[in-house]
Amino acid sequence: KDDWQRRIDYRLIDDGLASAAGGLALSVCAALGCRDGARIDLRCDASGRPSFMEANPLPGLDPARGDLPFIARFAGHTYGDLLGWIVDSARQRYGL
Repeated sequence: KDDWQRRIDYRLIDDGLASAAGGLALSVCAALGCRDGARIDLRCDASGRPSFMEANPLPGLDPARGDLPFIARFAGHTYGDLLGWIVDSARQRYGL
């Protein structure tokens, strides 16, 4: 992870692909029974259609090295935002 900038090309997308990827990720979470926070890894096939690769139902939350906090930061959100979303989801699930 120390050399991610040389090895990985992260890009934010805002089009039909983003919608399809989000829908697929949510469907995978529901099918697997993931709750409150998970990381779903997708990859686009040759035609640009997202495909499920793997699920991490308990992703690392280390603020400096965790993938989920990195993705949140990359999308313009804070670590506090991310933790708040996870806690809010659990609160709703328990009816609190």
